[in-house]
Amino acid sequence: MISGKWRNVATAVFGITLVVLAFVLSDTRAIMASLSSAKPELVLVGIFLVQVQIVLSALRWCYTAARLDHPLQPTQAIADYYLGSLVNMTLPGGMAGDVIRAARSRSADKKWSTPVLAILLERFAGQIALLLVGAIGLIAWPFFNGGMGPSEALTLLFVALGILVFATVATLLVWFSGSFWWRKFIRKIGRSIFACYGLPYAWLVQGALSLTIVASYIAVFATASNAIGAPLPVIGLITVIPLSLLTMALPITVGGWGTREAAAAMLWPLLGLTASQGVAASVLYGVIVTLGALPGLGLLVQFPFRIR
Repeated sequence: MISGKWRNVATAVFGITLVVLAFVLSDTRAIMASLSSAKPELVLVGIFLVQVQIVLSALRWCYTAARLDHPLQPTQAIADYYLGSLVNMTLPGGMAGDVIRAARSRSADKKWSTPVLAILLERFAGQIALLLVGAIGLIAWPFFNGGMGPSEALTLLFVALGILVFATVATLLVWFSGSFWWRKFIRKIGRSIFACYGLPYAWLVQGALSLTIVASYIAVFATASNAIGAPLPVIGLITVIPLSLLTMALPITVGGWGTREAAAAMLWPLLGLTASQGVAASVLYGVIVTLGALPGLGLLVQFPFRIR
């Protein structure tokens, strides 16, 4: 088995390699030119939108935790979500920030299961909403785009299947290599899912919050693409952006860097744009999201880091 230290190193190297390849295989000069000409006012709009999505995500976390009889203070949850988002964007695996949130939200009994489950189900709701938007976009594509050519269909199919295969393999690795405690914990999820989503009005609250949060993520990516001079059509908002964002959920890079750029390089040309514009938009998106989470550091002054 690879130790955690070397696994993190391998994850970081893999992500950096993918970013470099995306630059090299696209037009590096065009990418740099697009980034250097990005409109600062739109970058600021994107950073503002990040604040909206982090606050709403924290409120979704509070609601999910409350359904599991694990109440959280909204102010503390928002502060922890800022910190967790920043950590997830800057450390390998994209889960370290969630571990911090779980540790800081543990109750006096020091048990991990409920805090971890609340975070998993909160993140799960977001991924399901993103998948739903992407699926609707793929179904709507022929109607918006005047039909899909063979090469476009193959590219979309390749990206979608690639995401599915990676997600399946990652899940199986966790299941078969995890401890008995982890497998027992996964079996507990079924009952908790009903508590969080199946009770009266719970699905409506979760759905409304999750779709609004997904809309904010899409808006940030669309703003980044528009800032570098590559505005996306409506169909692009519900197809290429969700597919690119879904690659960030794969725990094989640092904050989705690399997989997101590779997906954007393949998907942006389907809309009449260039691969270099896709890479540039994706890089700027990553920068905006990281800058938007920086208040997490300042909030630590008011809510000092502590492990309960």
